[in-house]
Amino acid sequence: MIIEIAMCAGVLVYVGDKLCKQFPRTRVWKMFQKADQEAEDGTLPAKQALAKHHHHLIVSTASLGIVLFNANPVVAAINIGIMAYTALPMLQLGIRRLVTSRTISHDFLLSCVSVLCLITGKHLAFVLNSFFYHFGKRMAAKAQEDTRVQLRHVFEQQPFKVWILKDQTEVEIPLKDLKTGDIVVVNTGSAVPVDGTIAEGFAMIDQHALTGEAVLAEKQIGDRVFASTLVVSGRICIQVETTGEDTMVSQIGQVLEQTLDYKTTVQMKGEKWADWSGLPILALGGVSYPFLGIQGATAVLNSGYGNRIRLFGSLGTFNYLTLGATHGLFIKDGRVFEQVPHVDTVIFDKTGTLTTSQLSVSEIIPCQGVSEQEVLRYAATAEQKISHPIARAILQRAEAEKIDLPDMDDAIYHSGYGITVSREDQVICVGSTRFMEQEGIGLPPFICDALRRSHENQGSLLLVAVNREVMGGIEMRHALRPEVRSVIAGLRRRGVRHISILSGDYEQNTQALAEALEVDSWFAQVLPEQKADIVTRFQQEGRTVCFVGDGVNDAIAIRRANVSVSLRGATTLATDLAQVVLPADDLTQMTTLFDLAHSLNRNLKTSFAITLFPVALNLTGIFFMNFHVLTTIIVNEGIGVGLGLANALWPARRRMLQMSDTPGKLEDEA
Repeated sequence: MIIEIAMCAGVLVYVGDKLCKQFPRTRVWKMFQKADQEAEDGTLPAKQALAKHHHHLIVSTASLGIVLFNANPVVAAINIGIMAYTALPMLQLGIRRLVTSRTISHDFLLSCVSVLCLITGKHLAFVLNSFFYHFGKRMAAKAQEDTRVQLRHVFEQQPFKVWILKDQTEVEIPLKDLKTGDIVVVNTGSAVPVDGTIAEGFAMIDQHALTGEAVLAEKQIGDRVFASTLVVSGRICIQVETTGEDTMVSQIGQVLEQTLDYKTTVQMKGEKWADWSGLPILALGGVSYPFLGIQGATAVLNSGYGNRIRLFGSLGTFNYLTLGATHGLFIKDGRVFEQVPHVDTVIFDKTGTLTTSQLSVSEIIPCQGVSEQEVLRYAATAEQKISHPIARAILQRAEAEKIDLPDMDDAIYHSGYGITVSREDQVICVGSTRFMEQEGIGLPPFICDALRRSHENQGSLLLVAVNREVMGGIEMRHALRPEVRSVIAGLRRRGVRHISILSGDYEQNTQALAEALEVDSWFAQVLPEQKADIVTRFQQEGRTVCFVGDGVNDAIAIRRANVSVSLRGATTLATDLAQVVLPADDLTQMTTLFDLAHSLNRNLKTSFAITLFPVALNLTGIFFMNFHVLTTIIVNEGIGVGLGLANALWPARRRMLQMSDTPGKLEDEA
């Protein structure tokens, strides 16, 4: 009988192959194509996929109930049609993959088992196979949807805000509240938050994040601009073409698509083995028929490990993504799970990352004939539209002193140096000593003495000049994050051999901080492009680099690192580009990220081993202990799936409980 069935299947496949090639638009072809795209490629939306698998699970459960508890022959005959309906999805996928990729998939083997069970009257085995098949599909879809919800929630908590023109006044609102037709104002040093058309202004825009090209683009009235590009100089007003909600949904969709569709190397290897094992299992079933009969041959066909690795791998990955999201870790790129266990070098940007992002103005030092309020007013006027910790500190001080700020006409941001603002007949320059030297502005002896004192006290002095004359300086201070030392110690325990600090600050200040934290190297007075070069230098030494930064100046380094991390509340561009976004003002979860990656890697390897155990047990039992197909189902689902689900779900649950007691500390498991 097995020979006749194999011949019929071969004829069916041959005819189907010819028909699909000859009539690629036929209804049968479309049915197989749709089934494959929805279930195999994951193009069916998550909620619809969950509903579809839930429906088939309910029907399978009903069919199982009829087999177990209803002896009515009429109902049993009707149930055969219901059973065939529940087996249709696996049959669609099995034939589709056989025709298109010449692969004997687990779905095809399962379809053969179902047909043989139906022919031999093993209805209980048939419905159990269908039930567990749809149960696994439904569980994977549910885990994916739960993870999607968690990641969406974390993403939407990002404090993305924009400036809009309202009644000729600039007002700051959340990005999600934008409406079609709103005019968004983007100043020098800020990222473009939406796609739209320039209604006013001129700017030089860095589109590297979008196009990969380093050449700056000139944009003027009527030109289109795109989200995540950077205004290097100038000021533009953009008319929004899509609502803020649509823009946010688009960002979320792209991120979730990239994250949830990710498969680890271990999972892909397991799936490759699953596909490869289909033909040997089918051949073994045919060879065993003369010795074991149709019951034994059917049991052999049911002994492959097929979809279990897909189920366990997906569940494990989804659960660890959800676990990260529960603790505020927004993992935007699944490749992080592969790279983090290999990271041996972590580079921290100093300002806003190792130090608290809330800088404070410790002292205002005016030159002779100038008041402190004048110096502060000039600085705040220049910095009022800049997204940077220094700008926020100056604006907070100006707000506290109730200083009214005039509008500025034009601004040119010099990345890593300072900013130049034109207002009426005044040109205001605010920035570092290097910036003043670059602009040819001389420093009076009084300011030179203040600079020396500030450096000795580990402060930073921001200079303010009007019409090429220094008006005074503003000393800035920021505290070290309280968790930094424990995070560095935790990273070293997790295999990080080299920790470095990058800073645009002066050498003395950077060195003092590096020595206090006992890091391995430090770089002072670093410009944005130099940060990326330092990352490349470490990579050329054979290191795997994780870069942690939070500003526009870190964008190039973030793109170049093997693993990139930003903090929630950082600039929009930094969080757009970074692969992982940490909770605001908390570096503790850096160690959690490392623990999750190491743990997931071990978990998937264990899942891979678990999928092989039922195969060995079933084949041994079939040839030496007279196992039948129902026994193999019990072994596959009771032992294989049971152990696999426990391994995939329980570690994440256990770690969740551990982390709720001790954030950032996860116990290792063998």
